[in-house]
Amino acid sequence: MISNVLLFYAYADNRLDRWQEAIGLAVQFTNDTWGEIWDVDNEFLHIRFVSIIGNQPVIQSVKFEIKDFAERFQDMELPTVLESSVENPEFRLLLEPKVKKLQDCKREEKLRLEAERKERLEKELQKRARLEQQRKEQERLRLVKIEEERQELARREAEKQTLLQTLKEDFEQDFLNAENFYQAKCTEHITFKEYQAEKSNYVQSWVKSNLNSSPDLEQAAAIGAVEGHIQVVARAGSGKTSTLVNRALFLQKHCSVAPNEMLILAFNRKAAEEIRERLTLQLQDSITHVMTFHALAYALVHPEESILFNEPDGQQNKAQALQTVIYKYHDNPDVYEKIRVLMMAHFREDWERIAWSGYDKSPEEMLDYRRSLQREGLDGNYYKSFGEKVIANFLLEHNIQYKYERNFWWNGINYRPDFTIVTGENQGIVIEYFGLEGDPDYDIMSDAKREYWRNYPNWHFVELSPTTLRFEGVEDFCALLKRCLESYGIKCDRLSEDEIWKKIKLRAIDRFTKVVEGFIQRCRKLSLTCEKLASLVDIHKCASTASRKSKVKSQKSKVIWSKLFSD
Repeated sequence: MISNVLLFYAYADNRLDRWQEAIGLAVQFTNDTWGEIWDVDNEFLHIRFVSIIGNQPVIQSVKFEIKDFAERFQDMELPTVLESSVENPEFRLLLEPKVKKLQDCKREEKLRLEAERKERLEKELQKRARLEQQRKEQERLRLVKIEEERQELARREAEKQTLLQTLKEDFEQDFLNAENFYQAKCTEHITFKEYQAEKSNYVQSWVKSNLNSSPDLEQAAAIGAVEGHIQVVARAGSGKTSTLVNRALFLQKHCSVAPNEMLILAFNRKAAEEIRERLTLQLQDSITHVMTFHALAYALVHPEESILFNEPDGQQNKAQALQTVIYKYHDNPDVYEKIRVLMMAHFREDWERIAWSGYDKSPEEMLDYRRSLQREGLDGNYYKSFGEKVIANFLLEHNIQYKYERNFWWNGINYRPDFTIVTGENQGIVIEYFGLEGDPDYDIMSDAKREYWRNYPNWHFVELSPTTLRFEGVEDFCALLKRCLESYGIKCDRLSEDEIWKKIKLRAIDRFTKVVEGFIQRCRKLSLTCEKLASLVDIHKCASTASRKSKVKSQKSKVIWSKLFSD
């Protein structure tokens, strides 16, 4: 309450001079604390008042903005007591219009503020209502979207389960075409990883149920891989052979693949036999082809002659064949001197050995030595057993031409009997030495060979066994062979020792033959013809005098090299 008329005028008129007249007047805070106006400037009133802090009075000065003065003090109501030194009606009449005007202004201000407050409240309510409506709409849209996504997921999951069921039926009924169905219909719903997992699980279950085997998932994946080429890399003992066998059984028994449409290859006979035995346990007689890589090569090529190659620690067929060609040219008077010049220049030791023949032994000693060898015949070839070597020596000593292990076609494979004596077109005598007589499997094979030759009346079959050789000796063994051959019209007139020596006097494989063999191998690797080789010799430039001399000698023997190369 404003208890001083000067303070009331200052507040009512809100003029600086009025406020300055009010300096020194007392004012009362809304908390009933009294203070005194002690200074006024353009914007602020400075009021000091007394506060009680810790039971001690403390004078404080506070600065207030003039426009906010009424907010910190009691409401400005019409004063009930106006302190003045003179009380007169004229002053009251002068004051009442100001008070009424002030009250009207204040009332209007309150009404305006109330209207603004209500307007702000209404806007706030409307804003809140609008935001709430937007929130509800967003929530509704979110729920609708969630429901649509849920329904879409449910639909896709239902389609996926339907496709998975169809795949399982294909695995059961048409396994080979399951991949085509997956690629055409399922890739949108089922990943390739999921498809592979389903297939591996099915194969694993089928093998366990039908083959009494328990492959892991990786092995099952290899068994069931029927699309394109696959390569399985695994350590020793990891089950590669079992996986291969189970794959063949799965293809044949479940996928209805005919056995003649499959081929299993192994690196050696032992592995091939093991695979064949495992397949036979499940399939009896209807098994697929199982063979070694070498057997496949023979089946494809079906060579009428033996392949020439040098065994690492045995027979040197290729080198001996080449040496025979060299020896043939050595006996040719037209080229003898050229060979001699070439070998004397670079292979003098070999030439001297050829010239002397017989090596370091006499012909008699050489024949006795050759006959004493266990598996090497008089002709220098190696044979599989002592009995075969005795047969080979007998045929050579009686000048009977023969083929050792000539090929015959038997049920799709190459059959190579021990000795074949051809007496005419598609006729002759076949000699088999059954060296493992008494072994059950070997005896079964021997019976099959006897049956085979009974079907070919143009061929006479002679069988010999180690029993005769062991109990009656080499002479009686050879006598038996002689009687058998003579009964089929073969003359068995023994050659003299000198004649036999002339047939076997081919020297051992010498350094010159090995060099020629390597040279020919190099030329063939470079695909050089005789003409190209001769051209290279002609255009070669020598780097030294020694090389030029060698080239002159090479020019003289160029024909020889070309003939050896072509032969």
